[in-house]
Amino acid sequence: MSSKAAANTPYITIELQDIDNKNLVQLVSLKTEILVSHDMIGQLMISCSRQPGLAYVMEAIFSFEGSEFYFKEWPELIGYRFGELVCRFDDAIVMGVRTKDGEVLLNADRNYRIAPGDELICLAEDDESYSINDGYFIQSRSEILARFEDDKTKDLPVQGTRSKLKYLATQTLSRALDSFSGSRGRKARKQAERILFCGWRRDMADMIKHLDGTVEPGSELWLLNTVPVVERNEMLTDKGNKEKLKLKRLMIKNAQGNPTVRRDLQRVLALDEFGFETGEYCLLTDFDCILILADESSNDGSDLKSTDGRSLASFLLISDIRRKILSEREDGRKVNDFGRERIISEILDAANTKSLLRELDCKGYVMSNKIISNALAQVAENSAMNTVMSELLGSKGNELFLEDASEFVDIQQESAVPFWEIALRASQKNMIAIGYKAKGIDFSLDNYIKTLVNPTAKDVPRVWEDGDLIVLMGKKGN
Repeated sequence: MSSKAAANTPYITIELQDIDNKNLVQLVSLKTEILVSHDMIGQLMISCSRQPGLAYVMEAIFSFEGSEFYFKEWPELIGYRFGELVCRFDDAIVMGVRTKDGEVLLNADRNYRIAPGDELICLAEDDESYSINDGYFIQSRSEILARFEDDKTKDLPVQGTRSKLKYLATQTLSRALDSFSGSRGRKARKQAERILFCGWRRDMADMIKHLDGTVEPGSELWLLNTVPVVERNEMLTDKGNKEKLKLKRLMIKNAQGNPTVRRDLQRVLALDEFGFETGEYCLLTDFDCILILADESSNDGSDLKSTDGRSLASFLLISDIRRKILSEREDGRKVNDFGRERIISEILDAANTKSLLRELDCKGYVMSNKIISNALAQVAENSAMNTVMSELLGSKGNELFLEDASEFVDIQQESAVPFWEIALRASQKNMIAIGYKAKGIDFSLDNYIKTLVNPTAKDVPRVWEDGDLIVLMGKKGN
């Protein structure tokens, strides 16, 4: 619990484990910012399972290393439309607006005009590290790209120096945005999926409801854990204190077994409501996504290291079983396990486990405790961050996601474009480009995480390749 003085009235930041206690705390104090960590971790796990690599993005923006959120008034920009601010900060990304009335508008409408008292929400390294530029990029956009084409034939280095660009001929923003016809927009999953949860969490019902809002109709969720099937409904409804799940898209399949035991993972057997086998089963390669949860069904008083040990044991077993199944194909062909990136493991003890994860080549993990502790610190520093994080991790509003660079750049025809050009094209589709991952660069490298968002040299033309990923923020369901 932490407090901060604001207009001589302190507010309190509280971490709760159960969302049902939120209303009780609000009755006691209106000046309270509440983070329900279990609920937030559950939503985080679901979000990261949908997008391999997203956990690293979350870690990057919710930490105090590299760029973080800042709220600041810019009187010079009063009257400007939000869509005109894409390239106005060399060292920051404009993420939204907090109005003078305190409303947080992430990814605000492009036609929203900045009013007196409004604060821009920006990603930047420090409160003093960014300032407004003179809009030179929009003015000289076409000439920047033309210069690169000329320089390429002369084998000269690409230059992004503002002094050589700012007085070039101008081109309007509307023409700049209309010039690219190759953008196909955000890809959407259009087919049902089969997902496996290994382990049990006390907020399992909330996770299932959140997942139900993100998958296609007809998708299946298999639950593999040691909790007897006949006890699960009671646990999901908290012994009658919660409503029964009313799912619109998901079908629940129950299975019982220990995710750290190989024989229980060889075949995942479906059980009926009484715990009897139905005859239906799945192999681990039949699942589109596997989540390994920090199991709370055990009451043995395990510490963080023991819990992480079980999660990593499950990861190794699942990876090995999938590898063997794929190597035993009837046609004899060796098949790479491209779905391995969607085996997502929850890790609690970041300090002692991260180096081991590298040794095990485990790239699909979520450092849940680390992200939550950073989130608490940011909310304690600025209460508006609670609204930002709740929206990014919730089922409504905006979300973070990764998209192929080819959605914004014609890889075959365009030799090079600056990051700001990508950002303009994203803005045209009501998205905000906040960074990128180059092909072949490991997400998990500590130094790289710091530069994953808010990249430097945004005006410098870059050759984009198939496999490059753009980090974006956009409306859910776009």
